[in-house]
Amino acid sequence: MISVLLDSLFSILYKNDHSGHIVRFSADTQFIKQGHIPLVAYRVISGVVVVYEGDRLIGEFGGHTCWGMNEIMNDRPSRFDVWIKKDSQVCTIGKSELNKTWIKILHLFECDMLEKLMEESTGG
Repeated sequence: MISVLLDSLFSILYKNDHSGHIVRFSADTQFIKQGHIPLVAYRVISGVVVVYEGDRLIGEFGGHTCWGMNEIMNDRPSRFDVWIKKDSQVCTIGKSELNKTWIKILHLFECDMLEKLMEESTGG
């Protein structure tokens, strides 16, 4: 469910609003640094992301994983160093676009819930 929601979020931003950006990395690159609040959120389209907490390897993650969103939305530093491997492709979203799109999605959920409550209260 959450993966579908995140795919929808990034789809709205990139395909519909054109405010997301597709980036392909030509070298292994650190895009989130432990102790810092990321400037953008990343949704991996293809490739591999490697995550460390200090010197400890947390794991390698592939497509349809999202990085930086929680830190941006909660305005808190990352616990992890996140590296993306060469030839990986991501969609990036800045903080203002992320906040605007979350508001749109929450509004859609709220409208859907109100509609369901109205149906239940009228016996429809």
